[in-house]
Amino acid sequence: VSPAPSQKHQLLQTELLALLRDHLRTDRRGRVYPAPVDVRFTAIDQVQPDLVVLLRERRHIYTANVMHGPPDLAVEIVSPSSRQTDPTVKYRLYEQHGVKEYWLVDPEARTLRLFVEAHLVAGTLHSDVLPVLTIDLAALFAELDQ
Repeated sequence: VSPAPSQKHQLLQTELLALLRDHLRTDRRGRVYPAPVDVRFTAIDQVQPDLVVLLRERRHIYTANVMHGPPDLAVEIVSPSSRQTDPTVKYRLYEQHGVKEYWLVDPEARTLRLFVEAHLVAGTLHSDVLPVLTIDLAALFAELDQ
């Protein structure tokens, strides 16, 4: 059995889940799902990101407990066991299988790395998948100090 995520990991996952959920409720573009969600790219390539966003027009790929194909956005929060694979192996899988955005959040380094289509401007996250969404990174990581 894998060890439970750290407290910082859980806090960041909860904060990001709330931010994404509230944003998606407002604009009705899709939904966010927390782990565990099986994302199956092929018969042998399957992952369970910490959070996935699936836009409304693609909701048909999520049946029962499996997402058959790439989510629009995948979020991984780095843990000691995933520090080497998240930015390499998982990144390549997400890129190869058409995930539009991949966010890699590191609670220890207090960084959020963006892969594929998102970009940072003056300490805020701006997503191309969710163009109206803005996340203040200082506020996000400040939650870890409380």
